[in-house]
Amino acid sequence: MSNMPRADGRVARQDGAGDDQGLEADAPRVGLTDLQASRPVKRSFSIAGHRTSISLEAAFWDAFRELCRQDNVSMASMLAVIDRERGSAAGLSGAVRVWILRRYRGE
Repeated sequence: MSNMPRADGRVARQDGAGDDQGLEADAPRVGLTDLQASRPVKRSFSIAGHRTSISLEAAFWDAFRELCRQDNVSMASMLAVIDRERGSAAGLSGAVRVWILRRYRGE
């Protein structure tokens, strides 16, 4: 199956014969400005006496800052907790994103 762009910005899938199957993406396509705004921003912190940097998209930085404020803890302190709990399999940036997602899901 191939994806065919539509005039309304959504994508309709078609089979090899060209018959429209009516399978459209429910969400509108993301515009270029949305993608540019989501480029990661790198920030440096000291964790357990070592300097490290993590890259997060602006929306994740905003969410992380807000959740730390709600918990009345510094971002560096919360990063240290996430760093200790993440294990060796996950990168710190990804672990922060998952922590934020879990908090917003109420987990």
